[in-house]
Amino acid sequence: MKIYYCFLILFLIFIVCSCSEQRKIKIARKNYNAGLYTQAFDEYMPLARKGNPEAQFYIGLMFHEGKGTQYNLERAFLWLSAAAKKGVPQAQFNLSLMYSKGQGVKKNDLLAFRWMEKAANQELPEALVNLSTFYYSGTVVKKDAKKVFELLQVASKQDYPEAQIRLASMYYTGEGIEQNYKTAFEYAQQAATQNLSAAQYMLAIMYIKGKGIPKNTQKGINLLCSSAENGYELAQIVISVICLMEGNEKLAEKWLDQVREKGIMQELFLDKTSPYILKSIPSLSELKRALSSIKNKGDSKMKNSNETISNDAIQICTYVLDIFSDLRKHERNRLLPGL
Repeated sequence: MKIYYCFLILFLIFIVCSCSEQRKIKIARKNYNAGLYTQAFDEYMPLARKGNPEAQFYIGLMFHEGKGTQYNLERAFLWLSAAAKKGVPQAQFNLSLMYSKGQGVKKNDLLAFRWMEKAANQELPEALVNLSTFYYSGTVVKKDAKKVFELLQVASKQDYPEAQIRLASMYYTGEGIEQNYKTAFEYAQQAATQNLSAAQYMLAIMYIKGKGIPKNTQKGINLLCSSAENGYELAQIVISVICLMEGNEKLAEKWLDQVREKGIMQELFLDKTSPYILKSIPSLSELKRALSSIKNKGDSKMKNSNETISNDAIQICTYVLDIFSDLRKHERNRLLPGL
């Protein structure tokens, strides 16, 4: 009988401690979500030291981002590793990225793949999308378009926009799956309703070209503007070139400046399975020369000029002219009010 009471007392102590820990976790989580990072860090740390996986994940995340504590990738790696080994999918995802980038640990693509796979097996949507890139590029594992498609479908069913836009691209180009513009449009539309700027851009092109949907220039232009205003660099570059075509250099420079500030390179969304990747953002004068060169059927070097035009400038202008040259002047002018 005494043994029974001892077990009962121990069980009650365990329940009380458990409830107390959950209460502390809830408070720390609330403070983190409210942006009170220093307070959240101080509350999570003792729980992390006791082995709580959620606390270990957030401590790792805060070290990684320098929130509530000093930025320290080595400590971030240690705490995220602890949480990942206990099965926290977000920790597994972040640990994979650290191995992939060599942050706080030596770069290791194989371990990056394995941790991403563990997170994807728990159907974490961002992990599913990232795992698909391994199968797409053939990094560590053999290229497998079917596997890419399957992973993206699982993530898409969770209404994850990054998966939806990638599926849209696959259907649009016919890469790894039968080409279907209508299905491409449907997936792009799902992502665009979540304000994904890349999806808005894709829809704009489809409306303007009449692919997967009846041609509607006005809708296409509206979506192109929305995409640019939401910060999608390719849309901003395209509008900049259109402004140049219509003689509005001041507005063209404004859009181009926004792209330069971020310094992010984009791929040109072509009707090909291998889009052209921009290596640099050409200057306004270079784009002007490229437009003239294309219109005059010139080479990458203008007549009576020693200035060479970069392939990036030629590709951008060729791309824009291919899509937008059939727009009437008054339709292109709708893009000029801009900022």
